[in-house]
Amino acid sequence: MTTTLDDPLARYRQIIKSWNEPTGEVTYRSLLGFYVDDKVREAAEAGLKFACLHLGVEAPEMLFYREAAPAEKAYAPADILFKGPSRNGHADRTTRTIGIRVEPKGCRPHLAAEVAAHEVFHLTQPQLKSDAEKDAQERDADAYGKWAGDVLVWHEGVIGRVHTHKSLPYDFITLRGVANSGDVLLVEDEGRRVVLRNFGDADIPRWVRHYASCPIDELEL
Repeated sequence: MTTTLDDPLARYRQIIKSWNEPTGEVTYRSLLGFYVDDKVREAAEAGLKFACLHLGVEAPEMLFYREAAPAEKAYAPADILFKGPSRNGHADRTTRTIGIRVEPKGCRPHLAAEVAAHEVFHLTQPQLKSDAEKDAQERDADAYGKWAGDVLVWHEGVIGRVHTHKSLPYDFITLRGVANSGDVLLVEDEGRRVVLRNFGDADIPRWVRHYASCPIDELEL
């Protein structure tokens, strides 16, 4: 987690306090990234990076959380615990943060990437009040997250790294020696964000457009 205050612990407490929903039915314990499985953490970071580049927004801070164990509910410091509904991720506009739920047996890398993109998308949406508007926003974020997860996942569940380039790439040349098989490339083409994947390898990159367009049409403008 990166911090924006001189006192990292004060920032951490600010985030957890903002995340807390006293009426929530689940008590969660917040986690720093080094407590999370490497593949899950890297996938979440890829989902965050891809969504921010694709949406053209500044990256939020990202924390992880899991359901608190009974002993933690009783004895853990209050500033690492918060309540909320049962959900895989969380976005908070007040602190501009997102959270990814990582249960020991529940969060796969593909899901972590999908949830991170989903939550970044939420931060781009206006804050609405009616249930119908909120439901529509949730459907949009869900569609975007699933699409982003599909973009990022590669053979046997490997998550591709995310790159950018100033123009449409050339096979065998663009990012040669940099992009591995399955890596993802974001470029601008006549005002549209184009997503490509390397179907070659680091020595001979072969850039192919992703087969599915973004489900949220206005994001492609």
